[in-house]
Amino acid sequence: MPQNDALIARDPGLPGLALLLDRSALEAGLGAPIAALGSLRYKPGTSCTRAVRLADGRHLWLKALTRDRHGQVLARGQDLAPQALRDRHVVAQSPAADRDIPGLKRLWPEQSRPAELARLLGDHPLSRGVLHPLSHRPTRRLVARLDAGGTRAFLKAYTRKAHAQALSGILLAATLGHGRVLAACAERGLIVSDWIDGRSLCPADDAALDPRAFRQAGAALATAHGARLRTPFQATRFDAVRRLRALAKDIGRLLPEQRARASDLAERLVAALASVPEQHGLIHGDFSADQILVGTEDTITIIDWDRAAMGDQGSDLGSALARLEVQRLWHDLPEAAAKTATEALLAGYGDVRPLPASWSVQETAHLFLLLGEAFRHQLPDWPARTCALLDRVEAGLRTAPAPQVDPELPQLATLLDPQGAAQALAAHQSLTVVAPPKLRRHKPGRRALIDVTARDAAGDATDYLIKTRAKRADHATPAYHAALRAAGFTETGAGAFAVPEAWPGPPRLRAWSMRKVPGRTLTACLHPKAPVAPFRQAGRALAALHACHVEGVPRWTPEAEWDVLARALDHAAEAHPGDAEALAGLRRAARIALDRVPKRPDVLLHRDFYPDQLLVEESRLWMIDLDLLAMGDRHVDVGNFLAHLDEQGLRDHGAVQVFDDHARAFLAGYQEAGTLDMASVRVLRDVSLARHLHICDRIAIRKPCYPKLLVELSRRFDPSDAMGRAPHPACATSVPQPEAAARTPAG
Repeated sequence: MPQNDALIARDPGLPGLALLLDRSALEAGLGAPIAALGSLRYKPGTSCTRAVRLADGRHLWLKALTRDRHGQVLARGQDLAPQALRDRHVVAQSPAADRDIPGLKRLWPEQSRPAELARLLGDHPLSRGVLHPLSHRPTRRLVARLDAGGTRAFLKAYTRKAHAQALSGILLAATLGHGRVLAACAERGLIVSDWIDGRSLCPADDAALDPRAFRQAGAALATAHGARLRTPFQATRFDAVRRLRALAKDIGRLLPEQRARASDLAERLVAALASVPEQHGLIHGDFSADQILVGTEDTITIIDWDRAAMGDQGSDLGSALARLEVQRLWHDLPEAAAKTATEALLAGYGDVRPLPASWSVQETAHLFLLLGEAFRHQLPDWPARTCALLDRVEAGLRTAPAPQVDPELPQLATLLDPQGAAQALAAHQSLTVVAPPKLRRHKPGRRALIDVTARDAAGDATDYLIKTRAKRADHATPAYHAALRAAGFTETGAGAFAVPEAWPGPPRLRAWSMRKVPGRTLTACLHPKAPVAPFRQAGRALAALHACHVEGVPRWTPEAEWDVLARALDHAAEAHPGDAEALAGLRRAARIALDRVPKRPDVLLHRDFYPDQLLVEESRLWMIDLDLLAMGDRHVDVGNFLAHLDEQGLRDHGAVQVFDDHARAFLAGYQEAGTLDMASVRVLRDVSLARHLHICDRIAIRKPCYPKLLVELSRRFDPSDAMGRAPHPACATSVPQPEAAARTPAG
């Protein structure tokens, strides 16, 4: 087809691509008429795959390959292709050669099929049935019908990974009355389930768009959503984000002129999804009109639960409505009929339970996810159809809610919803969130902190903090809290130091929670004439932490400390090219100084210990932000704390010496329970202070401090004698105590 010419020209590495895109040429090459062509699976520059059923009943799996890969397949001796296809570097294989679907190896060949069916079904009449393949998606799934006299069943063959989720889904469907499992084999990836008679609601199957049936289907979906059934499989917002971005890249390869537009729409959809909370629960995972059968007495059965998971229930409605819209755009479904079916489906759902808040945004997202369908099925004029669907996505985004949160944190909208916040707290106990959660702190693209007030079953209200991040779920930090509390860091423990209770949250939300504790930060206590007693207590608290042991924490090496400093200095050099020479000298001196720090036994480090991480509550200190715990040199924590005092003094009062009394109190408190090498303290203090050069550039209100900080650091670091220079006044004296005293949080 002419619409494929440009694509073929851009991919000369696949000589057989043109053949797989041309039915007539393919029939000529195969030497037989084609009864049915499967959808395409195309990886530019790598392969193009298509399943074919010939008029004589044979099923083949065709692959256009690069010249090198074609030779590898020929060497394995599995190619059934005629010479005309081989000349174009196309191989043809039986479904039995689909190694990703292990059940086909014995199920497909007719000579081994009876034994395989008997092994799967035992004495059931279907074990002697006839297999009628319905569809084969190479490396994904095969669907067939088993016939034995008047008995029928579905037989599906999956990859091993997909089999577990499919079996879970079919068992859940059986619980809901939507079919029954007759047999299953995890080793082969096979499932046999009830054959269900009925007419499909899919317009492509020439079904009449019966509003009553669509309303019943909406009610059936809502009933399934409200059934409180569970499966271990998850469909998270992060999965949706990855799919949207991956498809945008695919469309850019198929239609390069639409690359920028597809990417922009994908990012707008990511932001739109992030702006609406999810209604979390059981989902079908691929819900549409063709998954709905209307049986005798107008009974509704939902089929194909292979992708059932726990996810946003709005996605099921969005998926069904997007499919209806594609039928309207591509397959001449009358607009009035599509509108009637849409309204009926939503009304039926609403008859049973409230509509999920995200259904409309999910419809637009699922329309985007269908952009590749016109090409995959080689519909006439597929580029124009794809562009028409892009237009429809763009129109849908114009009516979407304005994004209010971070698209890299798509879970944030859910956590700012009372029901979603309650789900994040559920690992602690069943709680009712009594007020809208508040976003307390937000670093776009990275993490967020949320305030929540919730009541327990007895009616007692408690304040909590929920932490969430863009990276994978943080299971370690709640475990660190638990370990330290077990070691005595509790509000009822013998010491005056504690860490809050914390609990893991659902992995799909990448969140964990902790009890909000009273007090003000130690930073708030930091002014020149403030009492130094809390800083002495902070030193004792750090020594107590260093004396603890927590399993599973990573190691923080001197080289890791250097890497952080080197990156900070690189950023500073990029931002201040005029200071390149001074920064290079600073870099050399810091490297020399760090190399001279003696190696010592590792202790448990906080790794981000400074006054903001301590809350002062009368006579108790709460230690927070434990997500960077590591094993390493104790002087890293001590130096980091002192460097923050130096930077605060320079920024707020123009001199690093302003808080020397507080620094000495901190060191004295530490040395009441542990020993320090003051030369190493000086080096790690100055190394930590040097990192603040980059922090000054990242935080606007600190920018004026940069030149003063560079002058101070240039004075401290002397390449000729990095460890022998005059010590900082606050590090000039020490009060050594036996380290054996630091064995419990009591200090």
